[in-house]
Amino acid sequence: MTEVQSLIRRDAKRQLLTGSAFLIGMIVFVTSIFFVGGGSAALGIFYSIFFSAIGLALLKSGWKDSVKAKQSLQFVQDSSCQTFTRFPQRMYIGHKASSIFHARLYDMDGDVYSEIKQEPYGNRVIGAVASFYAGGWLTPASYQMIGEQGETSYKIDKKGGTYWRGYVQHPNGNYVAYTELKRNKKSSKSTFYYIEKANVHWKAEGDTHIGHYKVTDEEGESVGCGKAGCRSD
Repeated sequence: MTEVQSLIRRDAKRQLLTGSAFLIGMIVFVTSIFFVGGGSAALGIFYSIFFSAIGLALLKSGWKDSVKAKQSLQFVQDSSCQTFTRFPQRMYIGHKASSIFHARLYDMDGDVYSEIKQEPYGNRVIGAVASFYAGGWLTPASYQMIGEQGETSYKIDKKGGTYWRGYVQHPNGNYVAYTELKRNKKSSKSTFYYIEKANVHWKAEGDTHIGHYKVTDEEGESVGCGKAGCRSD
């Protein structure tokens, strides 16, 4: 069985090391500003802000996780169940261009079944700047998954850095699963894993450039697919 505690301890170490590396990069770019001028100086300012924002966000998240890792944390069985009176086979995920971190799951008639939205970061300034520069990829973030009736069904805690891992929790804070992303450099395919304890419960594999993902269950059986598309209202 995989313990939450050991995973978070690894995440804390990785975020602290990566955050320190970004701050060292910030110092290098700040120093370079005094020795160059014109466009090079402007570029140095841009990257110094980038490295400092990402570095501070990672250090803060890493420190919080190092404290959390001292607790005894375990995965619990996810016994929650949500039912729908009608759940169509064909649906789509939509979001506004101004907010890629707030998405809704629709049926083809436009009815909302679920949504996910990002919770405010601890420091709004650092969080906003870091997300702006990194597109949310390198920075830690927390999300709420909201059900059809407006209730929070899950909370997702995404760790920052170059390695992608997220933790799925019940609203009461119990950990039920974690997610990982692995990339195949040769085939350019990406695979998302939804792992309960030590078992891969769901897997979505596909090409991010094409925008096509095949979803399989723990038995390897295909349960659906996701395709990139567009919808005009």
